[in-house]
Amino acid sequence: MSNYSSTSRPKVVAIIQARVGSTRFPKKILAKLGGHSLIDWILFRVLQATQIDQVIVAIPETLENQVLIPIVESYGCECVLGSEQDVLARFVKAVDYSQADVVVRICADNPLIASEELDRLINYFLENNFDYAFNHIPKLDNQYPDGLGAEILSADLLKKIANQNSDLNHREHVTSYIWDHQDQYKMGVLKAPLEISYPSIKLDIDTPRDFKRLQTLLDGKPRDISVKEIIAVWFSTEKAFECS
Repeated sequence: MSNYSSTSRPKVVAIIQARVGSTRFPKKILAKLGGHSLIDWILFRVLQATQIDQVIVAIPETLENQVLIPIVESYGCECVLGSEQDVLARFVKAVDYSQADVVVRICADNPLIASEELDRLINYFLENNFDYAFNHIPKLDNQYPDGLGAEILSADLLKKIANQNSDLNHREHVTSYIWDHQDQYKMGVLKAPLEISYPSIKLDIDTPRDFKRLQTLLDGKPRDISVKEIIAVWFSTEKAFECS
């Protein structure tokens, strides 16, 4: 555990985990929502956060993923290339490159990630000296919709897990070791603000059907759509989508 309150502010780096390949939905990172690809949506919305010092996109070092580099660079961000399967090693490489103190882990299937919820998570983590905190999924009764937030932990803890763990599942799913050993860590369960407390809402994209749902929701909407509007449109379009 790091005591950030008694030291100078740490460097907070958002690492977006992205790749072109996907078993359930190939090339979903390049699929267009309202005229913009998923990676465009994510970068645009993450860059609105005020508590993030740097944004890195960690991609596999394979030829098919090279298409992401000019998109990322057009936002003034950088790519770090690493192993496709050993995602934990890819994150460590991004941490070393950026010299991060604190890592905000973001998955590239969350196009509606909310900058204000990223800032809320970062402040919550730094003010309470947690080992790990999250608001990206509805878990441990936090009441968050699925897909608005992220995960956060220290760079030191990330490296410690990487150095001590050879389990293939834990290396592919970066923070799964923490979830499988919750008793070893001080975990921060950030509660969703009451006005967005709808854990039944799923805003991440795993399948073509998830994508179609967000296409319906985002028809004609700008990339800076607010969380409150997202929730309102979700419920207003819910019946129409279920009948389609």
